[in-house]
Amino acid sequence: MIIRQKYIRSVDRYFDLLKKNNGIRIATEITDEKHNRLSDIGFSDRPKHGETILPAIIGSKTAFNAEGGYKLRKDLPKEQRYITTLEWTWKQWCGKGQTETITEYRDVYLPCWRRDLIPPPSLELTILISNGRIFVSTDTLTEQHTNSETLKNAINVMLEIFGECEIKQDDLSSILNCATKRANWRMLPPGKYPWGRIKKHVAQIVRKKNSRYSNVILDRQDRITDYGPDDIYVGNGGFYSYIAYVFETKKLVVLESVLYGNATYIFGENWQTLSKLTKAEILNQKLHKARIIHSQGWSNRLESILDPSQSLF
Repeated sequence: MIIRQKYIRSVDRYFDLLKKNNGIRIATEITDEKHNRLSDIGFSDRPKHGETILPAIIGSKTAFNAEGGYKLRKDLPKEQRYITTLEWTWKQWCGKGQTETITEYRDVYLPCWRRDLIPPPSLELTILISNGRIFVSTDTLTEQHTNSETLKNAINVMLEIFGECEIKQDDLSSILNCATKRANWRMLPPGKYPWGRIKKHVAQIVRKKNSRYSNVILDRQDRITDYGPDDIYVGNGGFYSYIAYVFETKKLVVLESVLYGNATYIFGENWQTLSKLTKAEILNQKLHKARIIHSQGWSNRLESILDPSQSLF
């Protein structure tokens, strides 16, 4: 069954297909017209059979899939919540008719409705090649493990990316039997002081932000690289706003979001293990050793973890 529309509101008619089959996949064949969308969502220039990614954000459906959302609790009183950190510059009188320019970072707090986090579905898409034909497909969806919201998210993500999708049976073994090869991260060239190599990447992510925001973000990356990470990985696809700094001798990985979220995550797992996890597993299963909020005291907390003389671990 082929679906061609912007998005769906109900999956009742499609859920019946799920019940009648042992498993289904939401897929689309990649034609010349759709080929450019592969790189848009994070696939490599020449994707191979089995390459799997969390699709990059290109609209509201892929944004929810990658980042989740919030349910506002207007039944509860508002709370003061940290929003962001700004670069603040002003002229200060210093006597004898002279002024000096002062610049500092200030945290911004605003009264906000309390909210409950809706975790990201983190649906991944896979390249499947059969008889020279290229397909992009979800994993197998079964009635036992799939609810209506999961199915709706899968269909809407595919519709937002490609404008159409097809519900296929799971018995297409020549297409579906493949090993997962995640391409959510790519390693930058190693180097003791690699800041110059990632500044361009970070600047591209925050290019649309006012400098009062982007300067703070760039400063955080600069401070992390001051500690000399052994390797640096940049996120791909739906991980695009993340950078992973690997400190081999300390057996620590610093996962820093430069766009979404307001925290730095410290992991004790080795990167080979961590890179095999999905985004939802990384952020939602409490696998981190520490979580540092992007507010006042961030750099001191980071130092206490990464400075060997003050290590907490």
